[in-house]
This record gives sequence, structure tokens and C-alpha cells, in this order.
Amino acid sequence: MTGVRSNEVLGARWAEVNIANALWVIPKERMKTGKEHRVPLSPPAMRVVNAMAATKRSDWVFSSP
Repeated sequence: MTGVRSNEVLGARWAEVNIANALWVIPKERMKTGKEHRVPLSPPAMRVVNAMAATKRSDWVFSSP
């Protein structure tokens, strides 16, 4: 849904996600290129983000119990 590598997705933190603007900003420290990466979130991606926000358990978007 985002075209981003699974490594970045699994490491996504809520502080990186701007729900109001449907934007995910991955900091340069987490990117292979060493450059900040801005990912516009499509409506299907936002549905996933909103579902995860409803069950938020940690600082990570996709946390494991």
C-alpha cells in the first residue's frame, strides 16, 4: 500500500505518522539512503493506520503482544 520496504514498515512509530495529513515521515536514521523519506498514505493505508490506532499498545504502529 505504500511501496516502502517491510523493514521500515515494521519499525514504524506513531511519532512518524501524521494521521491528519495522511503522511508518514521516516527519519533519515532509519533509511538505507540516510535521507528522510516522506510517504503519502493512500485511503487503504489510512484504514490500516486507523485500525492500528484503535488498538494502540506501544510507540510502534505494528507492535507484538
